Amino acid sequence: MIAAIQEQLRKANYEHFTNVYDACRHQDIEQKGYIDMLELHNVVRSFNIPAKQELLDGVLMRMQRNSNGQVDYKQYIDAINWRDHPVSIQRYVPVSIAETKAKERIGPLEGVMAVNYKALLKDLLLSD
Repeated sequence: MIAAIQEQLRKANYEHFTNVYDACRHQDIEQKGYIDMLELHNVVRSFNIPAKQELLDGVLMRMQRNSNGQVDYKQYIDAINWRDHPVSIQRYVPVSIAETKAKERIGPLEGVMAVNYKALLKDLLLSD
């Protein structure tokens, strides 16, 4: 989710994270690094961040909160800041399976040929 937001902001060349942080600090009257989730949501909307609001809210819901339920706004801004804290998009890379050589393969016929029948019969017939 964070990678998707960062990708959208990178494509839009959005870099006003310091201004968003300053606005959050202005809202944080006690200067403890936490503000209400609704206040942070409103600050983000006021800056017209060019990312889907559902994604921004989804990340906001997963942010660290204090005992009063307030959100760590620095952590949130750092999470969406593609310039200073880039998150790489994990792409699917197929794993190549090493080809086994024909000699190494053991099928039903090779298994039958590998049995030492002389030793097997000796063990079966002589065991009392």
